[in-house]
Amino acid sequence: MCLSPEACCQRYSAVSGRTIAHWTTWSDWKPLSNDLEKAYDTTWRYGILKDLFDLDFRGRLPIFILNFLKDRHFKVKAENTFSSSYHQENGVLQGSILSPMLFNLKINNIINSIPKNANTSLFIDDFAICAEGKHLQHLERTIQLCIYNVQKWVSKNSFRFSVSKTTCVHFHRQRIYTEPALHLDCQPILVKGETTRMNFFQSVTSALDLALGTDSSAVLFGEDVAFGGVFRCSVGLKDKYGAERVFNSPISEQGIVAFGIGVALTGATAIAEIQFADYIFPGFDQCYIEPVLMYGCEAWTISKQIQNKLEATEMWFLRRMLRIPWTAKKTNERVLNEANKRRSLVRTIRKRQATFLGHVMRRGKLEHLVTTGKFEGKRSRGRQWMDWPHGLDQEKCQIYWPPSKIGICGGT
Repeated sequence: MCLSPEACCQRYSAVSGRTIAHWTTWSDWKPLSNDLEKAYDTTWRYGILKDLFDLDFRGRLPIFILNFLKDRHFKVKAENTFSSSYHQENGVLQGSILSPMLFNLKINNIINSIPKNANTSLFIDDFAICAEGKHLQHLERTIQLCIYNVQKWVSKNSFRFSVSKTTCVHFHRQRIYTEPALHLDCQPILVKGETTRMNFFQSVTSALDLALGTDSSAVLFGEDVAFGGVFRCSVGLKDKYGAERVFNSPISEQGIVAFGIGVALTGATAIAEIQFADYIFPGFDQCYIEPVLMYGCEAWTISKQIQNKLEATEMWFLRRMLRIPWTAKKTNERVLNEANKRRSLVRTIRKRQATFLGHVMRRGKLEHLVTTGKFEGKRSRGRQWMDWPHGLDQEKCQIYWPPSKIGICGGT
């Protein structure tokens, strides 16, 4: 089954974000990870048809899916030898585009069995239950109730939990605590072993140490990484793994990214240290946020009020990237000086509008007639609506256009 990388990133971001949030609020957070044994091959076919019926699917579609699922046979291949043919009673067909959709249709209903006071995360057949609070006994009751409801749904729909792969993690900041007592099928659930109290930077160092220790092809590079890194998260890693795997890269951020891509293409695991506030955050802003925000901006009619909102949005993005709260009482000019930037959002929009308007004016066809509004007859009395060409005044057009073209924007 093929899944987009965004699905992996969304689940990872959700789990990591909640972990950091509860770590800073001194509350307990308990995620429980479950795994369904051979869920793809044991999907209940009648349950798929029943879910289609509950969704008010009638007519030929359920009949087509019924014929698609029934009378399926499979063989087991060992090297170049095939076994005898066996009839497949349950499960969906491997290798078909329709099979992942039918599997998702069936497995997605498992979320409905979870109470509203608990959080869930589903990724294929891996199911996570999360609960938060400040009382351990209440968390145990909540998680155990969720386990009971999910186990009831699993038994009803012919799935089966893997007890050996079901684990629980307890995030807390207390020095004295008791491990939660949870059970699945009358068997105790394993709580991940001993933990060590660390701050954020120590946990990053531990994660880098684990990655380098488990993957022999992993390399760590960046600015001053060999001396401990900018944030002191790689202290001691060069002495432990050698200068060939932990080394400095005296190149710019763009060069570090390109170097990391080249290392990854060779089959190795590239771990790069880059300062997010200086490069990564502005890069994400320019690649993902601004294109969505400025989609179709060539046809916008920007008034003074809308321009103020755009400038406020740009400053809000910049304050979030620099982690400047509103309680800091810093003016926009001071924030721009700290970031060594200037306002560019409205300027970029005006440039695109001027470029697009020049293209329309040079063509001299239907678009030119619609844009200028020079039709036969007279205009109505009273104040006229502000049209799009007049939204680009002469001062703004002069930045990008030669003086001979200014008359077009000014309406003269």
